[in-house]
Amino acid sequence: MRQKYQETKNINLVHQMLQEQFEDFLKNSLQLGDTLINEMGQKFLEYLSSQESECEQKRRWNTCIENYDSFGSTYQSHPLAQKAMDAKNRMIAKRDYHKLQRAKSDAGKDYLKVLSLYRNYASTHPLNPYQAEVDKEIRALNEKIKLQNKWIAIRNYATNP
Repeated sequence: MRQKYQETKNINLVHQMLQEQFEDFLKNSLQLGDTLINEMGQKFLEYLSSQESECEQKRRWNTCIENYDSFGSTYQSHPLAQKAMDAKNRMIAKRDYHKLQRAKSDAGKDYLKVLSLYRNYASTHPLNPYQAEVDKEIRALNEKIKLQNKWIAIRNYATNP
């Protein structure tokens, strides 16, 4: 493993190799069945899920995302992998929503830019936990843009009769 790491510098590959050795040890040396291994995987996935609120509070999105990604690659042939990938995608959507809020604040009254940001988020994350808020904000931005355009037309008329 050390040689493989030195050759590739890929820690995920080494992690996968260790996981395979560990599972082989559990199955063959300790003669534990798939049921117990599955339970261990489920418990670890539950632990990762319990860390989500800390990742959100401390804005350590990438830590949780990487942990779910690592779990998914470790259990890639197992049904738990899909649960981990779903959780990973949910964390990515939360991270990106947080970024969206900052970008919205930075854009100020540039409603076209903000609308573009929201539409991009909605298309990138079609199954996100904030879909209702995103849809509501897109509708509100469309109304603000209409109103802003009316005021611009009035201002242009008033300054250039």
